[in-house]
Amino acid sequence: MPLMDPRHFAWLCIGDTAENKAIFRHSNVCIKGLEGVEWLICNSFYEIESPTYDTFPNIRPIGPLVPRPDHVEKSGTGYPEGFFGRVAAYGKVVGWCPQKKVLAHPSIACFVTHCGWNSTLEGLNNGVPFICWPYFADQFLNQTYIVDIWKVGVGLKANEDGIFSKEEIKSKVEEMLGDEGIRERILKLKEEAISSVTEGSSVENLLGFMEAMKGKS
Repeated sequence: MPLMDPRHFAWLCIGDTAENKAIFRHSNVCIKGLEGVEWLICNSFYEIESPTYDTFPNIRPIGPLVPRPDHVEKSGTGYPEGFFGRVAAYGKVVGWCPQKKVLAHPSIACFVTHCGWNSTLEGLNNGVPFICWPYFADQFLNQTYIVDIWKVGVGLKANEDGIFSKEEIKSKVEEMLGDEGIRERILKLKEEAISSVTEGSSVENLLGFMEAMKGKS
């Protein structure tokens, strides 16, 4: 597991000091609840985090599993008055974008993402390089994997005022599109992701988990 910037710890990302402490205590309770477990299944696949799974063999990846649009409730309508008019010149707001279908389209050259884990898996599963714009908690760690470990994307950097300028975005798009190594690596991970849920380690782990549950019943 790569090094983490302490500023990005999940319990420090929201609220005041009291809320930070409450989230930290809750995180500790969750971690302690995992002590001694025989199986801990997770939505990932062996090839992208093999050192972790080799070190902790009771963690069994069964992914990549990606959300289906028909399983997601429609977004609410609580937008501020006049919001759609103000943003009309910059983009279109929709209740749900079929992200899986969009990423699978051959004209998509890159994926500008906040680096949430579901989005990360969808990008890997479709072989689309990333332009990373993380905001919260584990998204920063996911960016580290994408940019520094897997080397299948680039990260955006804010200027001294904390703004991500259009020049920075343009520069990173050009950098990413001009790097053939990124394209080769993401396509290799795509093959491994598909293989893991068809005939590879994720299928084996899921079947093993099912057999273990049968033995407990």
